[in-house]
Amino acid sequence: MKKDRKYRTFPVKGDSMPPVSDGSFVIGEYLENWNNVKDGYPYIVVTTDDGIVFKNVYKRLDDSQTFQLCSTNPLYAPYEVHANNILEIWKFVNYISSDLPVPAFKESELTRAILELQSEVKHLKNIYIPKVSISFLIQVSLKE
Repeated sequence: MKKDRKYRTFPVKGDSMPPVSDGSFVIGEYLENWNNVKDGYPYIVVTTDDGIVFKNVYKRLDDSQTFQLCSTNPLYAPYEVHANNILEIWKFVNYISSDLPVPAFKESELTRAILELQSEVKHLKNIYIPKVSISFLIQVSLKE
């Protein structure tokens, strides 16, 4: 974070922006010039109608003087907010959550990991389990 910038933390409510979960906090950097909004990036938008929302934002200033707000959760439809109904925009910087994200492994990664483990176990067996010939075992058992 840069010292000459203004930062603020906002509470997150709802499930519209996974992996950021309900009860988390998002940290934003104040954006003075709304023309600097990068399409598809997450922002905290303070509106007159909806209050504080955390969404991926697309500029529509040239066409309709609006911003399109989109959730990462596909259950929520994108919607437009007129620039006159926006009080502040904060560029997403980071988030704080007490929930640990669930790691998502691809099947190929899991297969590779299993094959590596099998190879390591085979190697360990070769090192620590001595190979004894059948004739040696017969000789030992005959002596007893």
